[in-house]
Parts: sequence; structure tokens; C-alpha cells
Amino acid sequence: MGCQTSAQRLPEPVPQRELGGTGLHVGGLGMGCARLGAFWQGRSWGDAVRSVRVAMDGGVTFFDTADVYARGIAERALGVAIRGRRDEVVICAKVGFLKTPLAVASAVAARHRQGEPVDAVRLMAGIGRDAGQCFLPSYIRRSAEQSLRRLGTDHIDLFLLHSPTLEVIRDGGFVSGLEDLRAAGKIRHWGVSCLGLQHALQALDLPGLACIQIPYNLSDTSCMEAAAKAGARNVGVVARSPFGDGELLRSLGATHDAMQACLQFVLSQPAISVVLAGMSHPGHVVRNLELVTADPLTDARLGDYARQAREEAGC
Repeated sequence: MGCQTSAQRLPEPVPQRELGGTGLHVGGLGMGCARLGAFWQGRSWGDAVRSVRVAMDGGVTFFDTADVYARGIAERALGVAIRGRRDEVVICAKVGFLKTPLAVASAVAARHRQGEPVDAVRLMAGIGRDAGQCFLPSYIRRSAEQSLRRLGTDHIDLFLLHSPTLEVIRDGGFVSGLEDLRAAGKIRHWGVSCLGLQHALQALDLPGLACIQIPYNLSDTSCMEAAAKAGARNVGVVARSPFGDGELLRSLGATHDAMQACLQFVLSQPAISVVLAGMSHPGHVVRNLELVTADPLTDARLGDYARQAREEAGC
């Protein structure tokens, strides 16, 4: 554990769980890499690499990234951090948002090949704010190749569509691109990162789907119906936003018990295999590891937090 110091000892390793019927085993706590290496937000390259390695040493095996996170830097940092330890981790990568010039160029080329009209100027203008999306099979295949290069690996364990609209999911035209990648061994499984309940329920009808990613926390349990159906169908479930994008900690207070309640609540749901917590500094990693490996809060205490969260949310 080369990243440890005497002042920063890691808790007990995170217990492992199965991710649906994928055959993948994951720690209940997953690392969200959205801000990994985002230097304009005060995250350094060194922090990014050290964070991943400290997480691995603590038993975190699931790393959730995307081609747009830190405009590709997150994938590069993750790739460097896991070098020599690739078989210890499950990489979950996402595709679909057009937030970099390279992504826009790939989407324009894919749409031209498809014979679709495309406004390249509008797409380029949206990079900094209202980014477009593309889920054409040729774009998905091209983006996967780019992510593989940045990650420095020959395969991605779980490849997700990044928040597609309900119409895109219903159409299902992307399935051929994902299945081509799976047949070529470039991805092992694929799924959908869902915006909400209806998106998740629609995704569960897709042939070949291995996993859904859903928002789930103390104040937002709206996707539980989809999680239960996924569990019954042996489809993996990954939960995101356990802290309600920070709103829960503002309402409950950012205390140790409140943060533990947020994570414990999600991990107590049988259908959920892994909960994602954003971590971009080694200190974040150690704190979250301590939260998920600490003695659990009593049912009464957890219930108090759940009631408070619902009241604050007006539920």
C-alpha cells in the first residue's frame, strides 16, 4: 500500500458483491471519477492518481468514468493509476455527450455516414454549456476506441450510454454498435445510465442489457421499482448521487453519521450492487472507506435520517 502514510491508515477492505449476472465482483463502494484530474476545480493530476491507488488499496474495485469527465483527463489518470493492476478493477465507462471537439468531430462524421442533417457549428458551440448527444452505432464504436486508448487497456468491463433520452432508449438503434464492441472483446458488458424511473424501466426491455445506473438516495427512491425489476432479471444496478448532489448534506448536516446514513441507506437495498461516491482527493477516499466499513447505524437512527430527508424534500 504505497500510498499510505502513518497519519492516513486505511479501514478494513470494502466487502465484495456480484453485479447482476455479469460475473463481475465489485466493492459496495464505487469511485465516481467525474472530477478526477479537473485541475480548473483545484484537482491535480497527482491527487487523481493517488486517489485511485488509495481506493484500490482499500478494496474499491469499481471505477465509474466517462469520455467527457475532465475532457478525457479522468480516463487518462485512471489508466495510469491502474497500470500493472488492471485485473484488480472493474472499469465502467460512459458515452454519448458531445463536450469535446474530438467528440463533436466523431459525431459529425457518424451523422454524415448515416445521411442525417447535422449543424456542426451548433454542436461545437454547445461544448461549454448545452452539450449535444450522439448514440449512433458508428459513433459509439469510435468513442469506445478513444476511451480504450486513454485508459490504456484492451477492454472496458461495463460500457454505458450516458443519460440518453427516453426516445433514444425506445428506438434502440444503438444496440448493434454495443453488440459489435462486445463481440470484438472491446467491452464485456453494456448498459444504460438512466435519468429517472421511466428511462430505467424502458432500458430493462433492451435485449442484451447487463446493467442500469440510477439516482437513489434518502430523499429520492423513485427508481426503486426499476431496481427491483432489474434484480429479478439478474441485471446489475449501480446507484449514483447518494448525497443528493450535496443537497442532502446541506439539509441533514455534513456530519459523520449523516454521511454514513446516506451511504448505508443505499447499500441496504438488496438490488443495488454498488453506490458511487465522487472522489478526487485521497482524503475523500479514506473518509468514504471509513463510512462504509464502520459499524452500521441502528435501524432507528437510519429511519430518523430517512424521515428528515423526506421532510426536507417535501415528500
